[in-house]
Amino acid sequence: MTTRSDDGPELEPDDPLAVILRPPSDHLGPPPGRFRAIRRAAARRRLLRAAAGAA
Repeated sequence: MTTRSDDGPELEPDDPLAVILRPPSDHLGPPPGRFRAIRRAAARRRLLRAAAGAA
């Protein structure tokens, strides 16, 4: 059982429980430095799908 602190907000920003209970972000960005590689792979997949659909 935990006790409340009388000298501050109930959930401080660095509180581990607040980190766990934080609502999930809707969209995660690509890892640093990987945006171009991810877009290039997506363009290749689109091209292959279009070629397979035309065949």
